[in-house]
Amino acid sequence: ALLIRKAVIAGTPERAADPAAALTKTEKLDEVPASWRAAVQRMQEIAGRINNSTSAAQAAGATADLGMACGGCHQTQGGPKASNEPLPDAAGLTGRMQRHAWATERLWEGLTVPSSEAWSAGASALSAILFPPEILKQGGVHGRSAANDFAKLVAKAPTRKTAEERASLYAELLVTCGGCHRAINEAGTK
Repeated sequence: ALLIRKAVIAGTPERAADPAAALTKTEKLDEVPASWRAAVQRMQEIAGRINNSTSAAQAAGATADLGMACGGCHQTQGGPKASNEPLPDAAGLTGRMQRHAWATERLWEGLTVPSSEAWSAGASALSAILFPPEILKQGGVHGRSAANDFAKLVAKAPTRKTAEERASLYAELLVTCGGCHRAINEAGTK
């Protein structure tokens, strides 16, 4: 799931295909505790959607659904706890990017743990992080447009209370992140 999410965030959803295919081929389900089987099968179905995605939006939607499926199982089975890692305090562009990454991890935990506190922490941190002008310049019109869309989505994040609402918003954020990251990376290779 980590590799899938990273690929979609990076704007390279095609790189999510291999880890998604591996997830669909989870073997020996009969050895998994019976109470986990339905969730693992659900994750496999969603991974199949990721593997068969023909657009960034499809991959992002399935990735958010995967996070929600993880969270549903974790909630019933007593899964992991949210991180207590503090918000990074580094200065400059590096610091902003570290805080941005920290905040998106908290949103993911909001889905996968699930944790309302993690979701709120991520939403709050993202709303306070402005995109550096030098980065937006690299992404051109697409980067600036994506940053504007991202800001609008982040403003909605605190109002999302259910897993479904959060997953839907998270999918939109993934599409926006991925589009901007791809634009910036493509601009950097020219």
